[in-house]
Amino acid sequence: MGPRDDAQLAQARRHVVTENLRTQATAEALAANDLAELGRLMAEAHQSYSRDFEGSCAEADAMEELARQLPG
Repeated sequence: MGPRDDAQLAQARRHVVTENLRTQATAEALAANDLAELGRLMAEAHQSYSRDFEGSCAEADAMEELARQLPG
């Protein structure tokens, strides 16, 4: 594997590990009816998916941007 492949693997690995932690925290936020924390976790998940996993698309990015503009 070359340097770019190593960097991409590290990014994907980081996304998977942090997404697992976010999933657990999301379950806790839902159980506590903590919608503000749920929104924060969802935004963080999108950022990780977009930046680390490089798996987003224009439509998902637009939805995330619109959601961020909603009153909190």
